[in-house]
Amino acid sequence: MSKLSHTHPYKFTVNLLSIVILFFIGIQFYTAKHLRGFWPKFRRLQYPYKLLKPPPDPNLWPFVSYPMYNYAKHEGDTIKQYSIYATLDDSTEVLIQPEDLGVNYWVFMYGLKESLRLEKKEMIINFVQLYESRYHTKIINLRLYNYPLVLQKDKIIEAEPQLVKQYPIAELMKK
Repeated sequence: MSKLSHTHPYKFTVNLLSIVILFFIGIQFYTAKHLRGFWPKFRRLQYPYKLLKPPPDPNLWPFVSYPMYNYAKHEGDTIKQYSIYATLDDSTEVLIQPEDLGVNYWVFMYGLKESLRLEKKEMIINFVQLYESRYHTKIINLRLYNYPLVLQKDKIIEAEPQLVKQYPIAELMKK
């Protein structure tokens, strides 16, 4: 009997499948937001970090940095819920939704909401112009509110709304 008769006939397939699985696990690990802060801390790893920096979500979909479990776990922790309101030139208050801008939820949350939160003025202006061109109206003020939910032992309660940021559009256009 030859030595080849004792080898598994699917060994190549099993090895290839293992490599593919490890590749996909590696991509998911690579996109994890909570690990992105690890790389810049080590001076020797800063250059590879710049080369391998993941693109923003959802460009690597389905490998996204979305946490599997919410960070709010203990009693008293809060869950942030953001809403964006605009004041139009006729003093009307409107709630801005992703559908109003013709974008999906993720572009809305990581685009407009994050731009407001992080004061990215050029991005805010782009979204304002998009809204104004779709509805043929002018926005004079944008506000980002947080409507937090607080975890209690047996229930979730609504906390007081918080104004996170406010942007008079005329001031944004000047700068």
